[in-house]
Amino acid sequence: MVKQVELVIDLHDESGGSMSSKIVRSLRDSIDTKKLKSGDVLPPSRRLAKDLGVSRGTIVVAYEQLIAEGYLEARQGSGTVVNPSLSLFQPDEPKKTVKQPTENDVEPRPLRDERDPTQSLGDLTRRPAWKQAWRTAAVSPQLEYELPAQGSAWLQKEIAEHLRVMRATLRDAEDILITGGAREGLGLLLTALGTTRGRNLIIGVEEGGPSTLSAVASQHGAQIVLLPVDKQGLLVRALPNAFLDAVIVTPSYQHPEGAALPLERRHELIAWAKYNGTLIIEDDFDSELRFL
Repeated sequence: MVKQVELVIDLHDESGGSMSSKIVRSLRDSIDTKKLKSGDVLPPSRRLAKDLGVSRGTIVVAYEQLIAEGYLEARQGSGTVVNPSLSLFQPDEPKKTVKQPTENDVEPRPLRDERDPTQSLGDLTRRPAWKQAWRTAAVSPQLEYELPAQGSAWLQKEIAEHLRVMRATLRDAEDILITGGAREGLGLLLTALGTTRGRNLIIGVEEGGPSTLSAVASQHGAQIVLLPVDKQGLLVRALPNAFLDAVIVTPSYQHPEGAALPLERRHELIAWAKYNGTLIIEDDFDSELRFL
């Protein structure tokens, strides 16, 4: 019988954000540092809410966020548990070999929430809130001034804060470069990478994935290598060693299957990239629209 673990959650940290985001950060850190292990059973949302003195909805939101990220798993009859399939990696111990996958290695995983495939960005732009945002931006006094090459300092700061609160990613505002879109950003990145390597680049892209960024890479003279995927996303253990300069991946919403890359594979990808000196480029093409 699996014993239910007792959680130590700090609700008074100074990192800011909502109460549920603080709980998410605390639980995520406990799992990453192995204070919580694979298969550990978490307290029911009602009990944890009572223990922490917060609403049950706050706990439910936190649990759902970590389930979506792959840290937790909800099981009927046994509550919420730390994802049993997790294999957490030490960041300074990259894998030395890449094991070739077998059919037994691929486990079925539910796809992300189904979405209406007919909904487009055009549908969203007809909403009053979106129109009001455009009208406000159009009369902004900031448009009267020439922006620095790296983008608006105010926007850099806001993006850094968004990454911290919504993605648990800490970045200095000065490290953020504002571009005219993903294609321009990728073009600048490939130009810089090609300059440092002094040869035509070799870029890996997910088989069947979005073609827009692949076309940008090809226009910059890069050789494109298709990377194998399954219903869970990128097959990290099937990646080749040594010769890829960069890989373009969609871990948040893999096209066309719609799966989120499991946390275990994310750790494997980071370890593989460190070992091979390969740059990981995330194409997060629809992340800000997934909850609309």
